[in-house]
Amino acid sequence: MAITKTGTFAPMIRTHAANDRSGVTTSGGKTIYKIDYRFRKDYPNDHIKWCRRNMGHRGTGWDFMWVSELLVIEVWDDKLKFMYEMWKN
Repeated sequence: MAITKTGTFAPMIRTHAANDRSGVTTSGGKTIYKIDYRFRKDYPNDHIKWCRRNMGHRGTGWDFMWVSELLVIEVWDDKLKFMYEMWKN
């Protein structure tokens, strides 16, 4: 019995397109991390819970904003910048 492949169904894989808003920018003493959750499988709550647990209260070296599936984390304390960079990689 021969196996024939006349056609297969393959779902379209969503890749990072030109409209991905993720990235890192530096403005003065602040480093701004943008994470676009349209292209990620995890939840932003886990990310924020980690930041609160390890970096302390908001406004003491870091802050965040959640705007239409875009998480923006601003870090201006050098120690916290180093810790965030080590964790996120």
